[in-house]
Formats: sequence, C-alpha cells, structure tokens
Amino acid sequence: MSLSNRFKVTEPFEEREVRLCSGIRHKRLMKPMLDDNVTSIVEQVSPYVTDSIWFGKMNSPRRRLKINGVLGLEMEKILTALLSTQTNGTILDLHS
Repeated sequence: MSLSNRFKVTEPFEEREVRLCSGIRHKRLMKPMLDDNVTSIVEQVSPYVTDSIWFGKMNSPRRRLKINGVLGLEMEKILTALLSTQTNGTILDLHS
C-alpha cells in the first residue's frame, strides 16, 4: 500500500529561500509513517530540509481504530501489513 503519491510538497518559494540563505536548520518529522515508500517521501521533501528527516511508528493503531469503530477483518489485514513495515529494526535502519 503506497500513500506517498497522495501527498504534495508545497511551500512558498520565498519562505524556502529565506530559510536556506539565513542558515536556519530545518528538520522534518514524519510520524506516523503511512506506508513503506520512504524513498519517495524523502525525495519530495529533501529540497525543503536543511538538517534531517525523521520517521516514526504509529502509536496504538489497533486501539485507535477500535475506539473509532473501524477495526474489522479487512482493516485488520491492512493494519497488519502496515505494521510489518514499522518494526524497530526497519525504523532504526531508516535512521542509520
């Protein structure tokens, strides 16, 4: 499942230029990760980042889906596939 092509990077050109020219360090935190296509996301946001890009796992997704009444068999399959891309090892590999 890839959702990264649904997101567009938008930022006024002038704001980006001011930040890049002024030496301001600019980071991006991507949390929660919505798919495992981080390469595409990094390529899209890299021009707007002067420091680092961090990725993080979802917090309590099953509990949140259950509270919202949308945790059925189909959603469980989707969630299981998504969580398999968010193990401690895969996250640490991204940050190394």
